Amino acid sequence: MNYFIEHSVEEYRGEMLPCLRVRPTTLRGMPDMLWPANSTKKIILMSGTIAKRDIKELGLIGRKVKFLDTKNPIKPERRKIIVTNPYNMSFKYQDKNLKPLARQIEGILEKHSDTKGMVHLTYGLAFKMRKHLKGSRFMWHTKEDKEQVLLDFKQTKEPKVMIACGMAEGVDLAGPTFGFQIIAKVQWPSKKDKMIDMFYKKDIERIIWDTVRTIRQQSGRICRGADDEGVTYITDSAFGNVRKKRNGLFQQSRQFWPDDIVKAIEWR
Repeated sequence: MNYFIEHSVEEYRGEMLPCLRVRPTTLRGMPDMLWPANSTKKIILMSGTIAKRDIKELGLIGRKVKFLDTKNPIKPERRKIIVTNPYNMSFKYQDKNLKPLARQIEGILEKHSDTKGMVHLTYGLAFKMRKHLKGSRFMWHTKEDKEQVLLDFKQTKEPKVMIACGMAEGVDLAGPTFGFQIIAKVQWPSKKDKMIDMFYKKDIERIIWDTVRTIRQQSGRICRGADDEGVTYITDSAFGNVRKKRNGLFQQSRQFWPDDIVKAIEWR
């Protein structure tokens, strides 16, 4: 389980040749290479999304580890996470639910007509959504122009809405001009990657944690400080709904949700 070996075809000196790819699945087997004990005295990892299983995967499980938890300075009521009217966005049901999801997104946009916002989707789902979400308020991007569109979105004074793909991290939407975001798809790691498919079969907790971490990262884009405010909507039924007794990711992963985030969740 330390390495995943797969046969593939890769470019080598201008030719496409068969090869064996060796991909590490964990750093457990090489801690002395990354942080040798004789020269590394202290390692500080600062993150709002780190779990104890990450320490094991980083090869630090045999070291003295101290977790320092600090109080979140942002009050839950200023960073609400509203789970509402979910639609099943798994691949099997996407085409059926695209149109009603688009109408729901438009309804949320009407409530936030005077601020900018972001809708988190996968590239594939965003491509399908283009024919259902119309209007000049939306800003779309590709993998090639992603950074430029994000810059334009942040600089515009109009209440634009960016359809964002792969923007769970590194995006800072601070201030009153950014009021909301929508997580329209719970983004599970793709089984098309054979190594990921192996984890689904042999280490499902890793898959669940990776998915939770993505949502927690996404929910942190819109509210960036104690004086900031922003609301996150989750509209994918895969997340689950405690109030309606609909089991989903949240129920499977309760150990990965700190109390300060749970207090911010509003079930509808």
